[in-house]
Amino acid sequence: MLSRFFPAKCRELDVILMAHGMVPDHVHLLISLKPTHSIPEVVRRLKGASSREVNRSTSAMLYWERGYSVRTVSERNLDVAKSYVNNQKVRHGIL
Repeated sequence: MLSRFFPAKCRELDVILMAHGMVPDHVHLLISLKPTHSIPEVVRRLKGASSREVNRSTSAMLYWERGYSVRTVSERNLDVAKSYVNNQKVRHGIL
């Protein structure tokens, strides 16, 4: 469900979703923001809207931890970051 939700919500927020990787207990998103975007506001909206969507649409309940981690990625390391994010299930032994 969230694999379809995040791309749509990022488009709505005018954020470029470059990669996303999800495992049962956490999510990695590689996004590109405009200088006018506020990182805390984008994260707040992604977390809030995703929990509302899951809690409305399924019997599962999604609760996010407080806080988040943000890292910047240089253009030179973008492919490495995409691979890291896209391969979360493999890294965590889910696939």
